[in-house]
Amino acid sequence: EHIPGAEVRGADAQAAAGRLTCYGGKREQGESSIQCLVRELNEELGWAPEHIPAEPACSLLVDGYLIAHFYEASVDRTDFETEGRAFEFVDESDARWSAWHARILAARRRGDAVAVFD
Repeated sequence: EHIPGAEVRGADAQAAAGRLTCYGGKREQGESSIQCLVRELNEELGWAPEHIPAEPACSLLVDGYLIAHFYEASVDRTDFETEGRAFEFVDESDARWSAWHARILAARRRGDAVAVFD
């Protein structure tokens, strides 16, 4: 069964306050998408998956610009070190998902490799 893990943003977050989002961040110069994924997950969760698919499960385009790649991975633990931010496994239908993340989840349910948010 596929249940997404989510960052639960606090009410005082600069972006998506009170919403569910995915952990991630910006790619550093010279870094591949996979390298960025591993670095960000290690920084934000103290964990990285053993197997990462070569291609993202879905990519997000906002106003025609590539914003993010989303990857799927199996998780074998729940004791993440989250830098004080809440982590939980959440059903895809949860109304707290941010607009972008809800669009990504809907695209994945349809089998689309790209989600568009205009």
